[in-house]
Amino acid sequence: MTMKEEAPSVPECYISEHEGFYGTIKNSTRDFVVTEIDIHGQMVTKPSVSDVPQSSNITEACPGAKSEGKTNIISPKHQHNLKEENCPPVVKDVDSEPGPGQNGDITSTASQDCFDLRMILGQAVCEELEQFTALLREVSSSPNDGVEKNLANQESSNGSEKKMANQELSLGSFPDKHQRANVHRAVRHNFPFLLTVTNQSEIRVKEDPAFKLLSGLVSEEEAEDFIRFIDTKMPNSVYTFRCDDSKEHRTAVHHFLSSRFGKLVETKSFSDQQQKTTAITVRLREKGKPRKRTADDSKDEEVYTAFTLRKENQETLEAISYMAAVLGVLPSDFTYAGIKDKRAVTYQSMVVKKISPQRLREKTSEFEKRGVVLSSVRSVSEPLHLGRLQGNHFDLVVRDLRPHQGHGTLMELDSLVQEAVENVQVKGFVNYYGPQRFGTGQSVQSDRVGLALLKEEMVAAVRLFFTPEEGDDSQNVAKRHFLQTDNAKEALSLMPMSKARERMMLRALHRYGTGPEGCTRAWLSLPHGMRVFYPHAYCSRVWNEAAAHRLTTLGHRARQGDLVWKQGGEEGIEAGETSLPQIHVVTTAEEEEEVYSLGQVVLPMLGNSVKYPENPVGGWYQERLARDGLQSCRFRVTPLKLNLPGCYRPLLAIPHNLSYRLQQGQRAGERQQESNGKSQASGAVPQHPGTDTPRPGGLERQRGGESAVLYPDTDTTRPGGLERQRGGESTMLYPDTDTTRPGGLERQRGGESTMLYPDTDTTRPGGLERQRGGESTMLYPDTDTTRPGGLERQRGGESTMLHPDTDTTRPGGLERQRGGESTMLHPDTDTTRPGGLERQRGGESTMLYPDTDTTRPGGLERQRGGESTMLYPDTDTTRPGGLERQRGGESTMLYPDTDTTRPGGLERQRGGESTMLYPDTDTTRPGGLERQRGGESMMLYPDTDTTRPGGLERQRGGESTMLYPDTDTTRPGGLERQRGGESTMLYPDTDTTRPGGLERQRGGESTMLYPDTDTTRPGGLERQRGGESTMLYPDTDTTRPGGLERQRGGESTVLYPDTDTTSLTLNFDLDSSCYATVCLREVMKCDP
Repeated sequence: MTMKEEAPSVPECYISEHEGFYGTIKNSTRDFVVTEIDIHGQMVTKPSVSDVPQSSNITEACPGAKSEGKTNIISPKHQHNLKEENCPPVVKDVDSEPGPGQNGDITSTASQDCFDLRMILGQAVCEELEQFTALLREVSSSPNDGVEKNLANQESSNGSEKKMANQELSLGSFPDKHQRANVHRAVRHNFPFLLTVTNQSEIRVKEDPAFKLLSGLVSEEEAEDFIRFIDTKMPNSVYTFRCDDSKEHRTAVHHFLSSRFGKLVETKSFSDQQQKTTAITVRLREKGKPRKRTADDSKDEEVYTAFTLRKENQETLEAISYMAAVLGVLPSDFTYAGIKDKRAVTYQSMVVKKISPQRLREKTSEFEKRGVVLSSVRSVSEPLHLGRLQGNHFDLVVRDLRPHQGHGTLMELDSLVQEAVENVQVKGFVNYYGPQRFGTGQSVQSDRVGLALLKEEMVAAVRLFFTPEEGDDSQNVAKRHFLQTDNAKEALSLMPMSKARERMMLRALHRYGTGPEGCTRAWLSLPHGMRVFYPHAYCSRVWNEAAAHRLTTLGHRARQGDLVWKQGGEEGIEAGETSLPQIHVVTTAEEEEEVYSLGQVVLPMLGNSVKYPENPVGGWYQERLARDGLQSCRFRVTPLKLNLPGCYRPLLAIPHNLSYRLQQGQRAGERQQESNGKSQASGAVPQHPGTDTPRPGGLERQRGGESAVLYPDTDTTRPGGLERQRGGESTMLYPDTDTTRPGGLERQRGGESTMLYPDTDTTRPGGLERQRGGESTMLYPDTDTTRPGGLERQRGGESTMLHPDTDTTRPGGLERQRGGESTMLHPDTDTTRPGGLERQRGGESTMLYPDTDTTRPGGLERQRGGESTMLYPDTDTTRPGGLERQRGGESTMLYPDTDTTRPGGLERQRGGESTMLYPDTDTTRPGGLERQRGGESMMLYPDTDTTRPGGLERQRGGESTMLYPDTDTTRPGGLERQRGGESTMLYPDTDTTRPGGLERQRGGESTMLYPDTDTTRPGGLERQRGGESTMLYPDTDTTRPGGLERQRGGESTVLYPDTDTTSLTLNFDLDSSCYATVCLREVMKCDP
């Protein structure tokens, strides 16, 4: 790999004037060997001066305290926070006091998410356990309202629940008690709702009834966190449930916790007067009488075993997690002095607690199967502490050496290398932070996340943190899924178990949400050492830029206003006072007299407790902060409980014990002649110097007299733009862009632009559609609006007045038109009214033939509407009701008719005679029972078909029968539900591809078939998705420039690196605060 890819944040500013040369590093892991140097100055691969680590002394542990005059500065308050590879006390600007549970050791952070069941139980058992838990959760997922309801549900549970409640799953036999303890912890950590039971050496799991009852009172997430809290049994620890304003509900929670966990915890409700909220806090009870300590207990607690760890192409925490799983201890039981590179062979000291040397030696053969080799196993009296080392020894191989210009022979290269090594050995190199400080190969580097945190932009910082890389590995798939869906729960199920930080963040985001408050809680879920890493990365980038600016503007001498360090006591410090380094500002006189050298100059790391240079560099710091919007930053992130006091870092660093060896590899021509048996005994074989020459068409490489075109010139369309390769270097031309321009959205792909979504105004049914930049908006929608004056119709942005308002006299009346509708007002009528005949014409009325009543012989003559009628003539008339006699306009009823309801029926009297009508009867008729009383009939017990719980109730003649009882029947195709005589197919049988695997639903129950897995198999990495498997990254052995590339499980390693070109072997020591790749840049004057 090339340093250009590794170190985009390391400026190209050097301290020496030599020419340098090209080359490549880390062609294989064995080209980069790192060996730790302990506090006694010995490499850990050699016998140690003392097997017992001494109590840490800040002067001893600091490389700057050596007599060679190294320029390392340290403050006691920074000692406990050394947390990453190549990071000594000099560079750590963390809180003056560590957060709870940190103790300056990041191994404690790894233990929170390192119980990898696949590593402990194996792939097959782990998959079986996941299927068992999925089925268990599906059966018991019915909602609960409380303990009482939960208990009632248990009593009335259906057969499937009872069956699952009695189900157990065997995880196998584990003869070793430490293995059993580790299995118990891992299962409870990953599945808090499960209960583990040991029968002799066999471990079985089943549903935990206490968890089921608790999840009916609080949320499932709270129940899981509470069970983990109980399992940890940390002294003086507390757990607080979410705020609960219901006193009855809090009482139920108190009673449940007291009945189930009363011997372990005590509960109490606390109120927040400002927020007006109340929450339940649980505290572990203090043991009344401590258990009598046995000799074995004391012996186990005091056992510390030291060893030397050799690992290859593994992260330090990855190797620790594996060893902890095998030994049955926590990763936090391992202590070490620093983290080493992954892509390298590394040697470092470690100490493990509670494991005897004999037991550790018994596991060494098992460790070696995973590339972890242990040596120098011995007993010690205390753990190892971070930063307890002098530095690291490096054995590096730089391959494919060639001069920066022209063609060089081995002799010319030897001269270039000698000059470069001698310059760096004398002058040193700029002490930049290396690329691993910022995250190598990441789309979004750690310093950008740190800048967002310093601005307290929590949501932006989370989204930057989860920005995926290119590729479809499970980690990037999970990150991409979270950014696209905002679904933290699904992303958590996709995230590999080995990604501790990502899983902790996703778990908190699922619990608290993805808003500002939820994102703040997500950052707080990370241990302090992990949180503070990101602001430190931003401060480190600014320090790198400040160093380059200082050397460019002020040169290579100590200038007035520079900050330098000097030991206390050099200038009259009395005996008994501290001799820690002191910061001094160079005066004008000291600059002229050259009292201080450039090697004594330091630059501040950003913080709230440092002073800045009193020269233009100090002003540059302020301008740089203002550029990022941090001009008023106090370097405290209060929501995350972070404080950055700052510190000082030497501008230059010097490698020690530097040596090199230049080696010319065997030529291809030599190998060919030897294979044909034609080589001379004297070995006189013609030499053809290797050259790399840029030519039209590509880079011509000549080796052994033969030339080949490497990196042919190509223009390739790739995702992101047109990639142009010239002379082995690629440049992105015409990057893919989507640009909104006048006229539409211009899309550029592969150097060609196309106008997408041209700006248009189109009349469509419904209105005028305007398209701008690929987005369409409906302008002037079609409307019909009633307005004063008529009906206004709008079409395509134009309006027309339809049906104007009019009043028109027509035959028949006055016609009024409003809003397109006409109404006849004042129609022509001839109306008989009290007083005469009223004639209405055109809205005007006239009275014709006035009404009169005139007494005439024979009766009363009444005139109405022009017509006369004789009223009230004398008559005797039989009418309904009797005989009506009319005299003089007055009538009298004689012999009135009556209908009387009597027992037995209705009695009718007519003309003095009575008859019984409608006798009382009860008659069954279609529709029900008809009852007749007093001539009136009433339908009793009407026939009905009523849907009731249980089926269809049919009532006939006052009797009811249950038809079509309600049933749930499993049939081919799904679950058939019959209700009220109608059947519906519920939960149809389906096979659905979901995140995590293929979900099969049968009879209303779902099972995860073919869970998504990535499995390393003989032949490559097998990816299973939706029941189909694909071989990704098939195992291959490919001859490439540089050697034989072996790909196994998606990772490639160079075997048998080519030795046809010149290689340089470098051996040197560096203080723990320095980076080997930065030193190489100074030697080579380029990115290797």
